[in-house]
Amino acid sequence: IKDVKAARVGDTWHLAKQPVAALPGFKPVKPMVFAGLYPASADEYEGLAAAIERLNLNDASVTVKKETSDALGAGFRCGFLGPLHLEVFLQRLQQEQGTDVISTAPTVTYELQLAADPQQQQEEDERRLVIESVADYPRNRKAWQRLTYTHIHFCCII
Repeated sequence: IKDVKAARVGDTWHLAKQPVAALPGFKPVKPMVFAGLYPASADEYEGLAAAIERLNLNDASVTVKKETSDALGAGFRCGFLGPLHLEVFLQRLQQEQGTDVISTAPTVTYELQLAADPQQQQEEDERRLVIESVADYPRNRKAWQRLTYTHIHFCCII
């Protein structure tokens, strides 16, 4: 392996010429809460990128992709397992890596179910659009939107 990111939690390792069956039950991590992380000043972007990469070595459940905001400039859109995970990650960025970070309000994914376009034949899956930020919401009023879903979890705390 030449890149640490290529190995994920739950991967099965084996010798090159002796493949084995993967252990059942492992699924890729699915982030539930998303937030934008931006450096306090624009010239600290590279430092923030390096700090996030270092923390991501210990916490592979964080998803990171580059993002640009009109108000905050260049930054990152990060996915977390929950709001507590986001808070701990931000504290580690500030305390362990010494970076000043501006964080946007956490959001969840939205799933849009689009009404069928009468001019096109589409599968049911093709009519679903998952967005991680309200800014990604389709601006076109003719997007044939029918329903908007957010994730709701029912649980019992004992």
